[in-house]
Amino acid sequence: MRYREPFTIFPRKNKTGKSIWYFQTYDESGKRTTARSTGQTNKAAARTYVTELLKAGKLQPRKDPTFREYFGDWWDWEKCNYIQLRKADNAGGSGISPVYAENCRPFLMNHMLPYFGEKRLSAITVKTIEQWKLSLLEKQTRFKKPMSATSVNHVLRTLKTMYKEAVRISDLSYDPTDAVRFLKENRKEKSFPTIQEIHQWGLLLRFFKRWNRIYWGR
Repeated sequence: MRYREPFTIFPRKNKTGKSIWYFQTYDESGKRTTARSTGQTNKAAARTYVTELLKAGKLQPRKDPTFREYFGDWWDWEKCNYIQLRKADNAGGSGISPVYAENCRPFLMNHMLPYFGEKRLSAITVKTIEQWKLSLLEKQTRFKKPMSATSVNHVLRTLKTMYKEAVRISDLSYDPTDAVRFLKENRKEKSFPTIQEIHQWGLLLRFFKRWNRIYWGR
């Protein structure tokens, strides 16, 4: 049986007549994938470029996961990569607390996954998130009342954190939440403390406990 290389390379001329080398691979069904540019102008350099992609495991185009597949483990204290990174960066006391994660996780489970769960990340646009934001205002709380603007903003702020991190680590190239504005809040409205406030209180409580142990032996 004849050996087939995992990729093919070929030149294409651009508008200026200059030849740029492209490559194609094969998907799981054996069909050729869309051609991608190597950015190289000679065959040897193009082959080297693609071979390096192959060695790094980056030859296949990045898959387009669903929201659930990518964000499903977020805010889980043991599984969330973001939390593990923040815990590792806690040398200066600026990490993340279990209380913070415990308050964010229900936002994901109750308000994000039911709406975005099976959508491909590429299909989630600014308009999609704006529609979701408005839908939350119509959603009833456990007290049989619509969600307040303040509560919706808490959930939206959490989603923004998730997308911002995905872009920071280069898993995503675009953050659709960046252009989504917060709702106007009613200042007289009673609401629960924000997750940021809870996090700050948790840090303050740990400080006083440590201070008591050092100075009072408690």
